[in-house]
Amino acid sequence: MAKSRLSSNLSVRVRSFQQGSLTGKMLLSQVIDYSRLFSEGKHMPPFIYPPCRLSPGMECPSGKHHTCLPPILAVCTHLSRMFYSRTPGSTHFVVQQIYVHLHQLNSEYENYDQEKMLQSLQAAVIYGLLCSQCPDIVSNADAAWLVSITEWLGIYGEHKT
Repeated sequence: MAKSRLSSNLSVRVRSFQQGSLTGKMLLSQVIDYSRLFSEGKHMPPFIYPPCRLSPGMECPSGKHHTCLPPILAVCTHLSRMFYSRTPGSTHFVVQQIYVHLHQLNSEYENYDQEKMLQSLQAAVIYGLLCSQCPDIVSNADAAWLVSITEWLGIYGEHKT
C-alpha cells in the first residue's frame, strides 16, 4: 500500500516543450556566464580554483584580477577578456587566437603532468563556452573539433592519474 502511494507521488512529470526550452535556456545562460566571470577575473567558475585560494601563503589583491593563475589559465583569461571586449571587426581575430591556443594545448598535452592537463581541460571548457556564442563564425567542423579536444584532454588526463 505504501509503495504504490509513494510511486504515484513520484511519477514523472509531463513537461511541455516550452517549459523544457525555457529551463534549457536558463541553464545555458548560467553556464555561459562562467566564461564572462572568468574574463573579469574576480570570480572564478566553479570548476576553476585559483592557487591563491588553495595555498595559504599566496594571496591576490582583493577585488582585482587574479595574478596567481598558471600560464595556461592566464592566457585563457586574457583571451576571454579579448573576447568580451571584441568589436564586430575583431571577432574573427579573437576566435582565431583561441584556436591557436587550443592547437598549442593539443600538440603539447602528452608532455603535461596531471596539473597542467587539468588546466588545459579547464581552458578548453572556457573556450568552448566562448565559441558557442559565435555560431556565425565558428563552423560546425570547428565546434566538433573543439568538443573532441575537450573530450580527449579529459580522457587523457584521467589516464594520467
